[in-house]
Formats: sequence, C-alpha cells, structure tokens
Amino acid sequence: PNPATSLTRLKYSMRDENAVRLEVRDIMGALVNAVRIGRQPPGEHEYHLDVSALPDGVYTYSIIADHSQVTRLVTVMH
Repeated sequence: PNPATSLTRLKYSMRDENAVRLEVRDIMGALVNAVRIGRQPPGEHEYHLDVSALPDGVYTYSIIADHSQVTRLVTVMH
C-alpha cells in the first residue's frame, strides 16, 4: 500500500524462471537497498519489503529479472 509505514508487499509475476533482484532508490537515484531474491519459477510472487529504517520520502523500487525490469514508486511515511 501507498504510503508504506513499515512493511509493504510487492507483487509481481514471472512468465519464465528467472533470477530476481530488488533495488530501492531514493528520489535522487541513490541506491538505498539491494536484495537478491533468487531464482523464481513462473507464476505470481510477492516480496515483503521492510521500509521501517528508511526516512520519510518518495522512493522507487525495481524488480529486476534476467531480461526485464519493472519500476514503481513507493511513498514512505512513519
């Protein structure tokens, strides 16, 4: 949900098996968190992102697979 306060659920789907990683960047583009999620089979998935240590603000998160990337905004408010 937006805004996020502590833990937010990121949903994504895979057409093929892929190595997946997550990158979170601040509004200036600086990397603030990177997670290797690992190989994921085809289908629906979700990742629970802990934003409790991030200052209030707007961030982007990217779910990056072998040949694709999806980037979305998340607002953090405590």
